[in-house]
Amino acid sequence: MIKSILSIAFILLTYVNFYAIFLLFSNTQFSQWSLWFLAGATSAFVCCHFRWRFTPIYIIAHELAHWLAAKLCFRKTGKFRVGLKGGYVEIENANTFIFLAPYFFPTLSVLWIPIWLTINYFYPSEYNTIVFFMLLGSSYAHHIYMTVLLTLTTKQTDFDKPGHFHSACIIFFPNTAVIFTLLNLFSKDLSNFKFWIQALQTNYELIQKLIQFAQQNI
Repeated sequence: MIKSILSIAFILLTYVNFYAIFLLFSNTQFSQWSLWFLAGATSAFVCCHFRWRFTPIYIIAHELAHWLAAKLCFRKTGKFRVGLKGGYVEIENANTFIFLAPYFFPTLSVLWIPIWLTINYFYPSEYNTIVFFMLLGSSYAHHIYMTVLLTLTTKQTDFDKPGHFHSACIIFFPNTAVIFTLLNLFSKDLSNFKFWIQALQTNYELIQKLIQFAQQNI
């Protein structure tokens, strides 16, 4: 019962995120760096779909996310193995957060940020910033593409304990939340986070009307 309620809540919140993204696109001007991020993301999507998916790189990022989540939850970890077609991390008493971490935590994108900050500190230039946003966009697009692909087309053992449908409901919410946050960072007005509140209020009012309609017609 609790799992069903949580799944419904995550579905509704994911829809709120999508609606907030729509409002943001409709009412916002973005910085010049968003074009480089979009260029990197588009290139990655095209490359993954038509040519290379860089699966070994994704496997490393995937298992590293499991390991980092385990450490955050103070779980003991054992062997860490990665190969061309798969990998695993031995984790004692893993929970739902640990199982699903690779599907909502963009490991490569997060690792790229301190690397770029270090490079730009010693060799600052506008070219470095262009490369940063292109690689940030491509790494995040790679994460989204592989997450959607694995969630919809393969049977992931990570989903066995929490349940496949429940897992899908959970992982799409933080991914859409990250996309909304990134778009805000590219906007010229950080107060555009108000669009998420607006989306939440709009959908809350819609749910209330649907409940009233159902009560009147039962």
